[in-house]
Amino acid sequence: MPLPAIPPGIVVAALCILITSQLLYVVPLQPRPRYPALVFLTGWAFAIGQVWGVLGLPAVSLGEANLVPSLLLALALRPLAGRLPV
Repeated sequence: MPLPAIPPGIVVAALCILITSQLLYVVPLQPRPRYPALVFLTGWAFAIGQVWGVLGLPAVSLGEANLVPSLLLALALRPLAGRLPV
């Protein structure tokens, strides 16, 4: 009985979220935010990046993850991670 296959786009997006959140956690732009809040906001940034691609706006993709809008949104949302009660 074969196991149901996980779509590769989901795996690539999850890895991109974790790698991006680790990089944003280490970079000393501001005081270091709490990591769960940073992962949550990075996930939202990648979700909004997917909507960006659905709308047909220009983007650079890695698999099914739209990198440029997602990374820019993750950087923009990073200051809010300190205020998020997660």
